[in-house]
Amino acid sequence: MKLVEGTSYSISCSSSDVLPVSYSWMKESGEMSSTVLTSGGRMQITSFNPNTDVGRYTCKGLNDAGVATVTLTITAAKPPVATISPQEVTKEVGSSVKFVCSVQNNENNAIVW
Repeated sequence: MKLVEGTSYSISCSSSDVLPVSYSWMKESGEMSSTVLTSGGRMQITSFNPNTDVGRYTCKGLNDAGVATVTLTITAAKPPVATISPQEVTKEVGSSVKFVCSVQNNENNAIVW
């Protein structure tokens, strides 16, 4: 799951079991940051910080019938970096000029002039 820095997210873990389920969340690398809040099967990231929140998270559901876990990996989405060349051109009135826009880290982003 790719998240954008500074954005809030809510992720849910649920079961269709008829017995009551108790949920807990864990981060593989240790403690969760202060921006990650958990309550039952819900995990909320209040302001995603790639330096502290990237990693593998596991939701564990427990009841009298047993235990089930599901793990998700959270990574940071990289914003596109656009460059236009040439950046400056001087031409005579009426002549044509060509500008080329290229994008790095383009994850299905559109280029609009």
